[in-house]
Amino acid sequence: MTNKKIYLLILFIIVSITFNVNAENYGGNLKIKMNKRPLTLNPIFSANQTEKNINKQVFDKLLILNSQGELSNNLTEFWESNAESTVFKFKLKENVYFHPYKLNGKEIKIEQRKVTAADWKWSFEYLADPKNKSPYAGIFKKVVGYDDYQEQKSNEITGIKVIDDYQLQISLKDSYAPFIYNLAKEAAVVIPKKAVLESGQKFSLNPIGTGPFKFKNFANNRIKLTKNQNYWKKTEQQNKLPYLEQIEYYFDNSKNLNKNYQEFDLYQLSYDQLINYYHNNQRDENYNLKTIINNNLYFVAFDCRDNDIKESKYKVIKYQIKSSLNNDKFNQAIKLNNYIHNENMSDGFNFLNKISAKTEANSENEVNFSDNLKLKMISNNSNLSLQISELLKTELKKFNVKLEVKNYNWNKYLELLKS
Repeated sequence: MTNKKIYLLILFIIVSITFNVNAENYGGNLKIKMNKRPLTLNPIFSANQTEKNINKQVFDKLLILNSQGELSNNLTEFWESNAESTVFKFKLKENVYFHPYKLNGKEIKIEQRKVTAADWKWSFEYLADPKNKSPYAGIFKKVVGYDDYQEQKSNEITGIKVIDDYQLQISLKDSYAPFIYNLAKEAAVVIPKKAVLESGQKFSLNPIGTGPFKFKNFANNRIKLTKNQNYWKKTEQQNKLPYLEQIEYYFDNSKNLNKNYQEFDLYQLSYDQLINYYHNNQRDENYNLKTIINNNLYFVAFDCRDNDIKESKYKVIKYQIKSSLNNDKFNQAIKLNNYIHNENMSDGFNFLNKISAKTEANSENEVNFSDNLKLKMISNNSNLSLQISELLKTELKKFNVKLEVKNYNWNKYLELLKS
């Protein structure tokens, strides 16, 4: 693609183009500049947006969400559930093949790469395998046999059954209709058992799926994906997909946008580039600029109510705490929504130092409580949340408020929030 375009992308998804085109529209190389390097391309571990973006091109799911947020068939012909929403049955597409790969140095023939229900069962159990410690294993926690599998009392999830080569059944412990949406999540993809078992950890840097593009190589700060010639999907006009010949992802650290933006078709800007370049050029007719903001929001809630506190006093305390945490200077110091926009895009924690450096400057307009107050807060135990909790404790201490923080792992934390 040779048009001189630049897109501002904080979060984006590449999709196969489905417009009605003629044969001469096939071909071309899409070049994408990303800020973050992928750490793994194994979909059961992928976390950052670069990894997820690449995996969308390499792997396929049973179901997907369309542009209206509705479930649509993908590698299924159709699916159905019983009246109680405890049993889900899937009729699979029959002409779906894994990308080419080798075992013991020998190329696997295409007929041996056909995807069947057994591949789906193994892939889901691989995702849920406690030895793999995938953060997405909980997708199947409502499935019959999941607990025994997690506790290694069973070598399979008994609720996932292969009916025949192209029929799969999933049974739940209790009625839960929303379960079906779990199968549209990014980690719920099909992968080849033999290739994973032979390559081991190397699979993370040499992924094999069924998607429109197959992995070619990862070298010199670039990942190259090439067209899957045996891709199953077609447009409504029966044109084969994908149209592109290849996609290249670049991860170099060049900051000089003026010099290298013309090399790419899609360009993810850093925060500095957004401020110094985008806003100065967004009206330039030579550029097609688009902003998609990915906000990272944090919410802190305090329950100050106590049987010993009168309602009027409770209202005062509530107001004082809200005032202190909504103080403009304190807000500006934290900049929680901007923490991902560090100049070096490394670990996202630079903003924490800004709070420590500015806390004394927030002394004006402080509110002091007449007597000490104790508050409790729950938090997940991620490193970022732990540091934010400590900073909140330090800030509230200035107002004679003692904050007790209890940290839980994510599963426990989410259960507590529900209750």
